[in-house]
Amino acid sequence: MAKEEIIKNGLYWPSEKYNNVELFRRIAKDKKNKTILLLLDGFGFNKMKKILSFKNFEKFYKYIKLEKITTIFPSYTPCVIPSLESGLYIGEHGIVGDNMPFREEGGQLNIYAYPWGEVAGLANELQVAPRNFIIEKFSKRKFVYLQDENLYKKYKNNFDVVSFKNVDMEPYIDFFDLVLKIKNYVLKNEKDLIYVYYDYSDEVGHKYSQEQYGEKLLSMFLSYLFENIIEPSIDNGYRIIITSDHGQVSFNKKKIVNFKIDSSFMKHLFYRPWGTHRVMFFEVL
Repeated sequence: MAKEEIIKNGLYWPSEKYNNVELFRRIAKDKKNKTILLLLDGFGFNKMKKILSFKNFEKFYKYIKLEKITTIFPSYTPCVIPSLESGLYIGEHGIVGDNMPFREEGGQLNIYAYPWGEVAGLANELQVAPRNFIIEKFSKRKFVYLQDENLYKKYKNNFDVVSFKNVDMEPYIDFFDLVLKIKNYVLKNEKDLIYVYYDYSDEVGHKYSQEQYGEKLLSMFLSYLFENIIEPSIDNGYRIIITSDHGQVSFNKKKIVNFKIDSSFMKHLFYRPWGTHRVMFFEVL
């Protein structure tokens, strides 16, 4: 399918210049500005634009500049996050999904479930964990990474500990705890970069994708966030950048493709499919 046909069918073509990886690269190189970098999972441009059009956000318009960038391909969180945090594109770090084939291990591994922290040598040998570009730049400066408590616990047991072992990571238990932590760091004015990963926005989109209830939840979330951090950030010299790993679109459940193990298609594969439910890879005989 040609690029023009892909765009005509409603899909976005990743920009080589204006994408979220390039944004992270620019932030990492910036030694002048103090930054609050909020990575809101699944909170795409169209959703943000619609929610900011609600009346309760009018008082914030003087502070907001909305710009459109793309994500990268595949636009799947386990693929995109390593790119954003390392500054490497997926073709460079090679993480194309959760399950990936490792001939050294004789099969496929879920790279986010495997306890790389316990076998750091193997992780380095297989080059699974890309060295972290953002963290390398800010490790010598004042940097904090705020992470959901449940995901934080996973970092202690999987391969990310190889990349994040020298980073000041702090868990938060819920949205209110997160906002208060951001505000406290801003008021202390001790950090050059306050980096936040927030996955609740993606969960809301999956659960309430076709309902106004989901929009109301995200509107309340953004409004509370803005109320508490915009003015303190300005007073203490911080800029706020909000971006995402991907957006969300609706799909037709009748058009889902199932690859059954006993299908004739599978007989032509050297190796079972790997990647994600959005982007699948095959090795054909």
